[in-house]
Amino acid sequence: MGTCLAYDPARARLHTLNATSWLLLTLCDGRPRAAIAAEFNDALRSLPGPAPEQGAFSRGLEQLAALGLVTTAANPHASMQTRKDTPP
Repeated sequence: MGTCLAYDPARARLHTLNATSWLLLTLCDGRPRAAIAAEFNDALRSLPGPAPEQGAFSRGLEQLAALGLVTTAANPHASMQTRKDTPP
């Protein structure tokens, strides 16, 4: 249906992600930010239709981090990781 639901158990919140945020979330697997950006741009170039607006990558990562769905290092070139909670 073009929608991803992401549950944050630490905050007991359910988030609805659009396709762009969904793609970003799946790419945040511990790789450096530059590698994620390159794959993100490659994926978008392969899709039909208009290109996303300038800055979609950075804004998307910022929003995912603000929701607590990814963790980022202070260094913008550091790796990005999807936050994974483990049971106590």
